[in-house]
Amino acid sequence: MMCSRATCTGAEGMEAAMSSTRDREIDEMLAERAIHKVILRSAQASDRGDYDLMVSCFWPDATMDAGIFNGSISSLFAMIKDAPVIPDYVLKHVVGNVLIEVHLEDHCARSETYCFGGDRSVAADGTVMERVTHVRYIDRFEERNGEWRIQKRLVAYDWSTSTPVTGTDLMQPSFLTGKRAPDDAWHHILD
Repeated sequence: MMCSRATCTGAEGMEAAMSSTRDREIDEMLAERAIHKVILRSAQASDRGDYDLMVSCFWPDATMDAGIFNGSISSLFAMIKDAPVIPDYVLKHVVGNVLIEVHLEDHCARSETYCFGGDRSVAADGTVMERVTHVRYIDRFEERNGEWRIQKRLVAYDWSTSTPVTGTDLMQPSFLTGKRAPDDAWHHILD
């Protein structure tokens, strides 16, 4: 049985529409993947003190409102670039739920990232203090020349606790410990 020209055109049109929808979904997934990687790299950059990696996550004209800092990202980077390293200061970000909404036609996206960060520092009296802060990063991403980076970051604080560290440190001398970039094992695992 031969199909009429109208029927074939209708089927071909449907197939083309399905292919177009699939291509769009693939483009959205690739954008989401690229954005998710930037979110993870920004957490890694903070924890490892990797200035260059952090800079690569934001557009040069980006802004941030993090409560303790509100302004251009370039101003923030200028403050931290040459800041002295505090030897006993340890920082850790753990990324949880990430919701990304991509707007391909506008070359922008928004994301909400649940994160809890912890830091450990030594108080003036010698007490080791541990602080855990639960935040959400609310980011506007922009795509420029095929690359996704953060254009605006808002940090919403949900809660924070600070407690003195008591008890025995379970770290043994033979354990691999985290270090600042470029000395951390991450930078050398492929060597």
